[in-house]
Formats: sequence, C-alpha cells, structure tokens
Amino acid sequence: MARPVTSETERLQALRIQQESFPGHLLRRAQQVLSVAWAERVSGAVTSSQFVILNVLRSAPGIDQRTLGELVCMDRSTVATLVAKLTAHGLIRQSRHPLDRRRKVLATTVKGSRLAAELEPRAKAMSAHLLALCGPADHQDRLMADFKSMVHSWEDAYKGAATGATGATGATGAAPLGENALPGAPVPAAPASEAVG
Repeated sequence: MARPVTSETERLQALRIQQESFPGHLLRRAQQVLSVAWAERVSGAVTSSQFVILNVLRSAPGIDQRTLGELVCMDRSTVATLVAKLTAHGLIRQSRHPLDRRRKVLATTVKGSRLAAELEPRAKAMSAHLLALCGPADHQDRLMADFKSMVHSWEDAYKGAATGATGATGATGAAPLGENALPGAPVPAAPASEAVG
C-alpha cells in the first residue's frame, strides 16, 4: 500500500522539528520564553540584564565597570549601555576611585538598591516556576547541572566571548579557535535592552 502524500502542514511541522537540532535555535526560543515570563512575573520595566547589574552592584558597591562586566559575563559595550541607562534613571551612581582618579567606580543609589531588593524575590520565584515546569526536583537539579556545564564548556571554547575580553572574529562574527585566533580582538556585542528608558 502506498504511503499517503505528506500534507503541507506535516512538511512544515517536520521542518520546524528539524530546527531543534540546532542548540542556538533552542536557546533563542528559551530566551523568548524567559523574556515573557520575566515581564509577567518580575518586571515589565526592568529587564533581567538590568536587574543582574543592579543586584551585583547592590552586593559589591565600588567596583569598576570592567569588573562588573566580568561578574555578570557581559561584554564591555553592553555593560556600558546598561550602566548609562541605569545611571540616567537614578538607579546607579558613578564616582572616581579614591586612590586612582582615572577609574570610575559604580554603586547603586538608594532607589536602585530598593528596586533590586524588591525584584530579587520575584526573580527567584520566576526561576523556580520555570524549573518546576521541567519536572521533579531531582530532574531540575540535573538539568541545571547540565546547563551550567554546557555554558562553561562553550565559554571555555570561546574564551572571553561573554565579556568581549578575547577572541578574533571573522566575517560571520564567529570567534575562530586555534593558533590563528588573535588574542584581544573584540567580539561583537549583542544589543542592550531598551526596557528602562
């Protein structure tokens, strides 16, 4: 008996499933879900990237922008854009380092600290909610361990990609590996969110 002709709907569904073999595609989809969940459960005005910066500065006031970028694993350009935006909204203050006047140090303002403290329990609850959708606690723990391992492996392979510290880029924007890589070459920055502003 001949197999029925595949409908256009089945063909498109197969094509959609085929895309799931690409980790980047799945990560982009997960980021879309995270953005929606964040806006619904944490804040529609402050993005998760902005919150991370506020939360780190609340816990470590007086660090410089380079150190902040390393702590939050963001490139210099993205951090600069986010810091400028948060400063303009009165959530971060910048001042000169007391011993090295060339360096600017950062801290949250009272308003920024209050906002970070207000959002932190919501951010933790949202994270718990998303993980709960993945199954029982032991499965969540394995999933997080595997996810961290994947991210760390990728960061190790593309040294500095998260912070823009090292790595050469070709025409495609991908950082090549091996002896031909140029240490210290900038990595293209992802655009910073426009949510606060």
